[in-house]
Amino acid sequence: MAPPHKYLLVLDGADHFVFGGAELPRRRTNNDAVVQRNVRFTTHAFWKAWLDDDAQAKAMLTLASMRDALTGAGTWSAK
Repeated sequence: MAPPHKYLLVLDGADHFVFGGAELPRRRTNNDAVVQRNVRFTTHAFWKAWLDDDAQAKAMLTLASMRDALTGAGTWSAK
């Protein structure tokens, strides 16, 4: 996809079941809460930026801002 406004979040230790809520056939990890927080944070910033045309949220989508927010628990790419 051509730029601008393309984003990719890769979270360390995440899988598709981290949001299952029920006991699924997987071992929960201490990382689940971090993954959930990071997904909520990044998706909220994205929707706020593009649905509300919020300049502050758009600024949060920059590489440096997201890198600071993820505190080493994932990788954020923007183009």
